[in-house]
Amino acid sequence: MLSAFLKSFDIRNITKKNIPGFIGWIIMFVWLYSYFLPFGGFRFESNLYNEKIKFDSVIYAFVWLISCPIITFLFDGRQFVPKTFISVILSIISFSIIRITEEGVVSQALLFVSAACIGHIFASSCYIFFMVLNNTEKFYSMIFAIFIPKILMIFRPYLNQPEKKLDASTVIIAFLLLILAVSSFFYKNTVDEMPDKKDLKPPQKAYSLMPLVFVVLALNDVIAPTGLRLAEKITGISVEPYYFIGIVAGFVFIIVFQRMLRIELYNVINISFACISLGFVASILSLEYHVFGTISLILFGSSYILGMVNIYYLAGFMAKKFKSVIFYRVGILLSSGYYFSAYFFTRILKGLNSKTTVVLMAFISISVLILFFLMTPFFIRYLSSGEWMDDSYREDVTYDNRLVSRLKELNLSPREIETCQKLLEGYTLRQIAVLLKISFPTVNTYCNSIYRKLKINSRTELMVMLQEHINV
Repeated sequence: MLSAFLKSFDIRNITKKNIPGFIGWIIMFVWLYSYFLPFGGFRFESNLYNEKIKFDSVIYAFVWLISCPIITFLFDGRQFVPKTFISVILSIISFSIIRITEEGVVSQALLFVSAACIGHIFASSCYIFFMVLNNTEKFYSMIFAIFIPKILMIFRPYLNQPEKKLDASTVIIAFLLLILAVSSFFYKNTVDEMPDKKDLKPPQKAYSLMPLVFVVLALNDVIAPTGLRLAEKITGISVEPYYFIGIVAGFVFIIVFQRMLRIELYNVINISFACISLGFVASILSLEYHVFGTISLILFGSSYILGMVNIYYLAGFMAKKFKSVIFYRVGILLSSGYYFSAYFFTRILKGLNSKTTVVLMAFISISVLILFFLMTPFFIRYLSSGEWMDDSYREDVTYDNRLVSRLKELNLSPREIETCQKLLEGYTLRQIAVLLKISFPTVNTYCNSIYRKLKINSRTELMVMLQEHINV
């Protein structure tokens, strides 16, 4: 089991041609989550969307949320991905001018332009992540994309100094944007790997993933940050260190239990829901006993990495498996809607006092947990497709049926695979020779080779060994 994990998730599986997309996804995620998202007041710095701008910074987030799906639906990925470099350059220009421009029409206009550019950059980064990167690249890019913003959060007091014209946070984001510019310049090299058909439709059951996406994004990106800041306000405990401890604990869980022991992805997502629900329960207890505030922060951190890594990974390999631009577009559109609805929900919560808000969020999250536990049989049926789950532990998705994919993993040659399929279908060796138009001794040689490679001695053992892969 360990050797299989190391083979599938060996960092050497990161391909040279996909490095620009790999790096671009990480930087886009860091930029978005460290500097841009206003939900819950949980971002690294606000100078780009800063105090000298009279408008609420959430307006610019809405521009991003609207422009991203518009670009995705109006244009094909082969068109808008290669042009990402232009948006990055415009963002760099806007970023630079805003630093030296006082509040006014010019700075506000530049913010709108940069927000729209972020929508384009995010759409392109998502397209490459979902449709081009292999499973290993998706896994490690998400790990880095989760860790880097949270590390920056820990050092925020030392890096973010708004009173200075040029502080460390400004230097960091400028450096990231320059790397993103270089990466996006090479996005054009990924065009050949993009789906060339727009009309491929995924199985209907694939859309059962969308409610999971909604809950994971809403709870971890919007509602939980609100709870974190309330916990900080009530208990006086610094959020960032304990939240990061939770993220590290969640990462260890992913490596040990999910990857090595191959716990199903939907079970890990359920564990994420359990962590966030327990986190809110601990928040309630922290109203009386502040030590539970620390526990809640750790649970929130674990929930975040378990939920975010797995929901992006799950959506990513399913989109690539189906080669479906439709699936990708629907996911982008619904994700924007999820953020809008979650944001307005937290605005309602802010009208309540802190204790009432904590209790209400705990009640809602626990209700969601119970609902999804009740729906577990549904997800086992629709999301736990053996073929999909097999692909989630491979270096990349496959486009053969489940049996052929497994036989290729077992190092059978193309002719041995054909022979093995006929054996499993019940044909005799002489019938297989006729069907494959080869001699009987050749078929016999293939059979002996198959049994030797699979370390078995009979057709019965072959049937038992591959039974799960036959009944897809």
